Amino acid sequence: MVGYTTGQISHAFFYEKGILKDIGTLGGSSSYATAINSVGQVTGHSMTAKGATHAFLYDRRKDSLKDLGALGGGYSDAFAINAGGQVVGQSTISTNSAHAFLYNNNTSTMKDLGTLGGATSQAVDINDAGQVTGDSQNSKGQTHAFFYNGSGPLKDLGTLGGTSSNAVAINKLGQVLGNSPTSSDPLHAFIYDSSKNTIKDLGTLGGSYSHGFAINAGGQVVGYSGTSIGANHGFLYDPKTAVITDLNDLLPANSGWQITNAFAINDNGQILALGTHNGSNSYCLLTPSLIAPAILVPRITTFSPGSGKVGDTVTIKGSNLAGATVTFNGKKAVIDALKSSATMLVVTVPAEAISGNITVSTSAGDDTSAAIFTVIEPLPRIDRFTPTSGGPGTAVTIIGANLQNTTSVQIATHAAGFTVDSDTKITAYMPFDVNGFTGSNSGPIDVRTRAGFATSGSASNPQFFTILLPPRIDSINPPSGPEGALVTLTGLHLTGARVYFGSLNNPAVAQPGSTDSNLIVKVPVGAIGGPLLVDTPANLNFAPVIAGNFTVLRPAPRIDSFTPDTGSSGTPIIIRGANFTGATAVKINGLFAGFTVDSPTQITAFLPPLPPGIIPPFAGGPNGPATGPISVTTPSGTATSATNFTFLLPPRIDTVTPLTAREGDIITIHGIGFSDTIGVFFTPGIAAPPLPGSTDTDLRVRVPLGAITGPISISNMRGLAAGPIITILQPPPTITGFTPATAPVLSPIVITGTNLTGATSVTINGFAAGFTVNSDTRITAFVPLPPPGATLPLNSASGPIRVTTSGGTATSIDRFTFQLPPRIDFVSPLAAEPGALVTIRGQNLNGVIVYLNGMTALPQPGSDDQQVIFKVPNFPPGFPGIIGGTSFLFVQRLGDIPSNPLPFTVLYPPQIDSFTPGTGIMGSVVTIRGTNIGRATVVKFNGVPATFLTNTINEIMATVPAGAKTGFITVITPDGTATSNTKFIVIPPSFTFTPVNGPVGTKVTLLAANGADFRFVIAVKFNGVNAQITPGTPGSNMISVTVPAGATTGPITVTLADGTIITSDNDFIVITSPTGSTGSSDSIAHRPGATLSHLVAQSSLDQIQLVFLTNLDATAASNAAHFVVTVNGHAVGVEAASYNATKRSVVLSLPEHTLQPGRIVTVTWTDLADSAGHRTTGSSQAVAR
Repeated sequence: MVGYTTGQISHAFFYEKGILKDIGTLGGSSSYATAINSVGQVTGHSMTAKGATHAFLYDRRKDSLKDLGALGGGYSDAFAINAGGQVVGQSTISTNSAHAFLYNNNTSTMKDLGTLGGATSQAVDINDAGQVTGDSQNSKGQTHAFFYNGSGPLKDLGTLGGTSSNAVAINKLGQVLGNSPTSSDPLHAFIYDSSKNTIKDLGTLGGSYSHGFAINAGGQVVGYSGTSIGANHGFLYDPKTAVITDLNDLLPANSGWQITNAFAINDNGQILALGTHNGSNSYCLLTPSLIAPAILVPRITTFSPGSGKVGDTVTIKGSNLAGATVTFNGKKAVIDALKSSATMLVVTVPAEAISGNITVSTSAGDDTSAAIFTVIEPLPRIDRFTPTSGGPGTAVTIIGANLQNTTSVQIATHAAGFTVDSDTKITAYMPFDVNGFTGSNSGPIDVRTRAGFATSGSASNPQFFTILLPPRIDSINPPSGPEGALVTLTGLHLTGARVYFGSLNNPAVAQPGSTDSNLIVKVPVGAIGGPLLVDTPANLNFAPVIAGNFTVLRPAPRIDSFTPDTGSSGTPIIIRGANFTGATAVKINGLFAGFTVDSPTQITAFLPPLPPGIIPPFAGGPNGPATGPISVTTPSGTATSATNFTFLLPPRIDTVTPLTAREGDIITIHGIGFSDTIGVFFTPGIAAPPLPGSTDTDLRVRVPLGAITGPISISNMRGLAAGPIITILQPPPTITGFTPATAPVLSPIVITGTNLTGATSVTINGFAAGFTVNSDTRITAFVPLPPPGATLPLNSASGPIRVTTSGGTATSIDRFTFQLPPRIDFVSPLAAEPGALVTIRGQNLNGVIVYLNGMTALPQPGSDDQQVIFKVPNFPPGFPGIIGGTSFLFVQRLGDIPSNPLPFTVLYPPQIDSFTPGTGIMGSVVTIRGTNIGRATVVKFNGVPATFLTNTINEIMATVPAGAKTGFITVITPDGTATSNTKFIVIPPSFTFTPVNGPVGTKVTLLAANGADFRFVIAVKFNGVNAQITPGTPGSNMISVTVPAGATTGPITVTLADGTIITSDNDFIVITSPTGSTGSSDSIAHRPGATLSHLVAQSSLDQIQLVFLTNLDATAASNAAHFVVTVNGHAVGVEAASYNATKRSVVLSLPEHTLQPGRIVTVTWTDLADSAGHRTTGSSQAVAR
């Protein structure tokens, strides 16, 4: 493994067997390793002693680092190395343009590979065959991937439709992996196959882009691609399937991984990928379930001989041929395994092979020869064929030799369809299209293959096939006749013909005297008139030929009897007689009936449905007779029955009287067809039987119980008749009583009486009431609310109850009395605290309950029908809606409507129980708890108003206001004022400063604390001496000032605009001009001092290190107050000092970005004691690094 360290200085390293070896540099400060080959040679780039960047080659066997130089410029970098030590990369030429290079380690030469016509190029990979890939600018300035085969110019690989392409890697087969935009998508991965000079777009996983990162020896590619939903997924492309596959589809469903990218793949198919595992980003190694060594795609270089016949031996040479199969233009060949190897195959030309390319295939892929192998075939031969004659469609078996590759067959010069059964047998088919053939047609059979032509027989012994033509009918004589008569058909090709008279079951055959042009046949028994059908052996594969019409003469029909002699529509009727064959019509009393001819002596007919609008529907018209004869018609005539058939008619209603009736009344229905009536049906489907005295034309029925207004109908075995609507009159309702006699609104009232079914309304004292009909004798009604504008008792507080049905209206004898709702006139007082007594005055107040904000209160002693005294309820904490303010109260009896509401205010005086914290600075937040304080309008700290926020009804969060002093907290609400039992203690503001010492002119930063507000500072003094405030200080909690002239050690005071004076807790130490020795410096000349060794100022750390020759007192050396620092003459504060006794060094930490390289730093120390107790004061300078 190779790589490089990270940090301020990077070095290339070589890692093997747990040992990390520093490769070193080419004389400069850093180096980087980029690639390693199979023998441990490493390449990369390094800084040289002169500061240039050069490619290097490191050989671990010799532990040597070699500078590969450049192409004439000052820069080179290496990207890849093969097993032979050849290195590729990029280097500048004398014009400072960067060119791809190929370095040969054997000759120690760097070759400029040039460009595709543009200014720059780079080589990114090289395989062990020395084939190189990379990318270069062309003459248009576009970047294109290239392929270099070891000599000659660079080959431009083009693009996938866009303007650019770039190469990523090349494998052992010379396949280049790259990426290029298409005409529509931003980027697609591609493979260029140098052996075929083809470029293949690998596509995407459904999105608009893909990017390939690596390719192995088998041509498998990994990378990432967009999906159809816009996600980024890793992919694997396999040349065996030519499919790009989502790596997530290859993982177990419960793996927890979501692969987003794939960076590398080895020859075993193992993949280095990046993804999320259970939501966390991580790298992983994906291993196929079955790892097999990479199998290389086979290659054909040559084969010999270039032609041969089936069974000849052919030798194929190439590479990766082990385990291959061979086909000759698609036909698989047998391989001689004993003579074959991975570079040579010995095969036999297979049967049925034809000229074409040779293909070798393995599990890794296949390869097809560039040249064509020519198969030499023998000429065909015909030995015999059967049959020797036949009509269209006849199958002819041809026997011979070398027939396998037949391309056409002709029979008597006519092209025939055929099937090659084997090399010695063909089945051909006589063509169907023989239109225009006349007389006898015969000729040889011809077979043509790719090798040549064969004809049946020879000149001395011809073998012909005779075509039998289909029959042709010119005339039929005579055109009619009875069964057994002779008929002559004249035409052509009638030998062996058969004639069909209306049926294919009983054909007529040739009689003595028939010839090929005159066919004599006898009319068979059961013959049917119509077109005659003729076939011969020549048209067995076709439908018979249609000749002219022939009429079969038969005797006239005769009707002897029929049964039954009566019936209705659909009744089957059996008709018996003679000569019924060929019947064309059956009529019953002039109406056409459906029928079936059962035999020459029997017909089954069906009485037809009666046409609409004709009753009775007979030959005599609407008023004609309901009986008539039956007739049967055949081609030979019509027979009529001697007796009549009688129709049974369906029912029909003409009139109904009366049309209005009550239950039990008798009505008369007049019409026809009422015999066998099952019943008369009244709405809703209640049947009433016919009364005695009913006839076929008149029915008398009694209106059944439960009948309601609606249509009636009659049903019998012959049908259904619908009648008119009969209005059923109901009996008038009656009210016999009701209970209770008095009740409040909405209360139920039970009304009893008779004939209450179908009630349409109920009123109480004239007001419509809701109701439910429980039965014919009972109704449940509900005391109504008076409609808007009607006030009881304007008319009367009582009145009758009325029930209305279709039979009339019933009125109660007794009167119902309304129980009036309560009414409130006024409330006193209109506001009170919980527990106080309140008086309500009004009307109808007996038995009421008081409702206030969802709480209830019962009447107290002294209440009556005109007055209610109640106690204001004590609402529980957090009760809904109770925060204070005006509410409404009303009274209501159980089951009655509520009274009118009146406003009432419940008073909630506040009370402070506690507050936390008990002390705080101005601006701090104090939580105040108590009772009814959530509606506060004012909060004060010792009389000073404060801002506050209400959390709950019993809790407030207030901010200690500016100017507040220690004192009581006050909360004011609309219902009163509450004052805390204890005082809140206000912590006064303060501040800190840094540095804690310094001479006049030192910049000092003051940082506010404990709520001090530095936004409006008007004066700062050092021990009483006014100091200048630096403009543009960082913020309201920080100001900067300069130690004034005349200042002495003492406190710092800050005066605010409101007159507040804040004094520092500690004194500022003013340092006077130092005396004593001057220390040393590592950057400028200095005078030797008493104890200082040297001083270093490190700008990157904003730190100064002083190293002394003697040990110091740790307490004094760790106190920043003993040190003063100036940078370029300006004093800066020392944030911290730390002392290391082992190194005898003091490290001073300064504010961020104080030190910059090149600035002059001066350090002055005062009153430092060494380990012997001697004190020293001094200074030193250095230039910051």
